[in-house]
Amino acid sequence: MNIDLKGAKVYSDGNHYIAIAHTTRPKKPKRNKPEKQYVIDDNGKVLEEKEEISTLTLPSGRVLTEVKFVGDKIVPVKHKVKPEGRTVTKKELFTELYNLTAGLNKRERKSKITERLKGLFENERELKEYVKENILREHRNYIVRMQRMNRIANITPFNYFCTFTYDSEKITEEYFKKRLLQTLQNLHSKKGWLYMGVWERGKDTDRLHFHGLFYIPEMIGSIYEKKDYNTNKKKIVKSNVNTYFEDKFGRNDFQRIDANPIQKEYSVKYLRKYLTKTNDRVIYSRGLAPMRKLDILEDDVIGGYMDNPNKFVLYDKFTVIDDGTIEGQADNRLLLKMPKAK
Repeated sequence: MNIDLKGAKVYSDGNHYIAIAHTTRPKKPKRNKPEKQYVIDDNGKVLEEKEEISTLTLPSGRVLTEVKFVGDKIVPVKHKVKPEGRTVTKKELFTELYNLTAGLNKRERKSKITERLKGLFENERELKEYVKENILREHRNYIVRMQRMNRIANITPFNYFCTFTYDSEKITEEYFKKRLLQTLQNLHSKKGWLYMGVWERGKDTDRLHFHGLFYIPEMIGSIYEKKDYNTNKKKIVKSNVNTYFEDKFGRNDFQRIDANPIQKEYSVKYLRKYLTKTNDRVIYSRGLAPMRKLDILEDDVIGGYMDNPNKFVLYDKFTVIDDGTIEGQADNRLLLKMPKAK
């Protein structure tokens, strides 16, 4: 077959490991032109700068008009006054409106965005082209985010699906959101925890909580089973409560998922469904990556991947080689230790 897969990027599509052959492409210089900024009111109307006559206040309190000579004439000096309002660029306002209209159908969403943006454009044709182009851009970005999330889930040995909800008698919502992420970051640094998750609000209570997939090599606190009556489901539900997070924040649930692949798949689908509804971002810990950089033996290649000439399907137990050193047979725990591919 004569394939060179040294320094290949390896990921999992959920069924097979896939290797992408290393290619070199010249980097194009980035030319980010600063966008024009607009000052708008609460209704999206663009506010223009105004000219006012400059004045001078004497120590006595008397106010005089500031003047200057223009030829042989004396004229008042004027200065521009910036209007009061929000300062935004077209892209910033579009992104804000796109996120706010996440629950609407395509036609309603496009209509509302177009209506709010019309004050920033000189003609309707330019406005419609801008909205169409940026809706496509957001859709492409969404696909990329989904692909990244799926690849990270497929190649990381997550073993828990966790939910954290704060107790308002212990802490406030703002404190909970800040301190939970700080706690998880510390556990990543000290205990090797890895996670990806999303914030969500309860449908009935509007209470903020965090859902996430976790790789926990070393547990802190202890886990005990707790039974509560769920008013929505109208039945007793069980949860596996971690005492450390219960004392610190409030309610939580640590569900083990590594023994059952279906449970892990369901957990990923839950996060994916949330992103579809809100277009919000996924929170990732350091150490996660959608692909790993490896050297692949030709004997470990099953064949090409679809119609892509640079992608190849690998055997499940391919030999993991890092910079010429054989590390063992492939599994997600071993791949976790390999260099991240850029």
